[in-house]
Amino acid sequence: MNPNPLGLLDFGQQDLIVLPSLPPTLEILICYGNRLTTLPALPPMLEYLDCGNNPLTTLPALPLFLNRLHCSNNQLTTLPALPPTLEILSCADNQLTTLPALPPTLEYLDCGNNPLIILPALSPTIEHLDCQHNQLTDLPALPPTLEVLKCSNNQLTDL
Repeated sequence: MNPNPLGLLDFGQQDLIVLPSLPPTLEILICYGNRLTTLPALPPMLEYLDCGNNPLTTLPALPLFLNRLHCSNNQLTTLPALPPTLEILSCADNQLTTLPALPPTLEYLDCGNNPLIILPALSPTIEHLDCQHNQLTDLPALPPTLEVLKCSNNQLTDL
C-alpha cells in the first residue's frame, strides 16, 4: 500500500487532449487550459476541480465532497447535479441556458456570459453573485447574505 497517496494533480496548460484514469485518493485536480473535450470519471474524494479553458461540452457526475468547481470558458450546455457541499461555482463563458438546483452551501456563483434565461433559487448562504451578460428577465429572491451582485447586460425589468 502506498503510504503517500496522491492528493493533487496539476495538468494546467499542457496542451493535453485526454487525461489518464485518476487515482481514487485524488482531492485536487487542475486541468485548465488544455484541449480536453471530455473528463474521465472523477474520484469520490475530489474536493477541488479546475477544468476551465478547455473545449469541454459535458462534465461527468460530480463527487459528493466537491466544494469548488471552476469550469468557465468551455462549451458546456448543461451542468450535472451539484453536490451538497459545493461552496464555489464558476461556470462563466459557456453555453448554459439553465443551471441545476443550487446547494444550500453555495457562497459564490459566477455564471456570467451565458445565454441563461432564468436562475434557480439562490442558496441562503450566497455572498457573491455574478450573472452579467445573460438573457435574464428576472432574478430569484436575494438573500440577506448577498454582498456582491453583478447583473448588468441582461433584460431585467425589475429588481
